[in-house]
Amino acid sequence: VRDLMKLCERLKVLFENNGITNPDELIESEIFDSIFAEAADCFTGAISEPRALEPLVKTIGESVEISNSRIGLYLSKHVPQFDSYSDHLEIGRAKLPKAVSVLQKKSANATSFATTNHSLRLMEQISVSVQMTEPVLLVGETGTGKTTVVQHLCRLLNKTLTVINVSQQTETGDLLG
Repeated sequence: VRDLMKLCERLKVLFENNGITNPDELIESEIFDSIFAEAADCFTGAISEPRALEPLVKTIGESVEISNSRIGLYLSKHVPQFDSYSDHLEIGRAKLPKAVSVLQKKSANATSFATTNHSLRLMEQISVSVQMTEPVLLVGETGTGKTTVVQHLCRLLNKTLTVINVSQQTETGDLLG
């Protein structure tokens, strides 16, 4: 139910952003693709195994009448558009405002981020969640780039990020005070 409510809120914003106010309006195929992507993110975002993910995404695509070829393209070749402007950042379906630029000290890895297809997909998913003020939990093995992607997004948006590495041995008292 929580995922369904999240999808409804995302679609409400999607329709508002595209000026769709009447239920009888025709919807462009690009917006159908966005509806499909939002549904896939909401209902399959926690699944990392490709063999489990594929049938679910196909079922979601079929339910919103997306052709099998487009579903296949989404699964294998989807790369979000990435554009950085002076006042905002657009990554796929997300549009995030940039903070007023404060001169920050350049870190050693400030320019060494590779915008691969995988990192762009992850940045899009994180950005949509941030835009919708949804909590995000990134799970994976150590050293796979979870923190690096978030740091890069913060750098692009001129935001400050405090990184706290936690593990199973971290206690509540370590985070307080």
